[in-house]
Amino acid sequence: MLFIQILILAKEWSLNLINIDKNTLYEMTIKLAFGYSLSTFWQHIYVDLNNNGILIPELLSIDGVQFRECLFLTFLKKAFLDNKIKFVKNGTEEIIDLPIDDLISLIKSSLPAYNSEDSNDDLDDIGMWFWVKCPVGIVWVCEDSSYIWT
Repeated sequence: MLFIQILILAKEWSLNLINIDKNTLYEMTIKLAFGYSLSTFWQHIYVDLNNNGILIPELLSIDGVQFRECLFLTFLKKAFLDNKIKFVKNGTEEIIDLPIDDLISLIKSSLPAYNSEDSNDDLDDIGMWFWVKCPVGIVWVCEDSSYIWT
């Protein structure tokens, strides 16, 4: 069901452009980003798409950024529902106890505008937005239910 939402939200972008199963793309992102911060989670979506035939300039266009945001939010929701991550207040060890849709809405509403002039809105280079403006961070849940704090 989450992957159907991707197709709806991605508008004219289609995962049919990617020669890879949508669940495989999610699993690759989870595997490669495991244990790392939210900014790394974002970066791995970019890397995984690029490695599967979506060109970098397309991913940096406004449509490409919106497509990546859609995947990012969808994959975060799925990772939460799969008990792979929990959300914390950014910069703390306080786990946020809100419904997942509220958490995703919180993240979505705080994402920077495309081509913002504010250096703290950067998502891709240093990824400052994740460190200074994003309202949440993530904690990875290990198979033994212990946490990896990022």
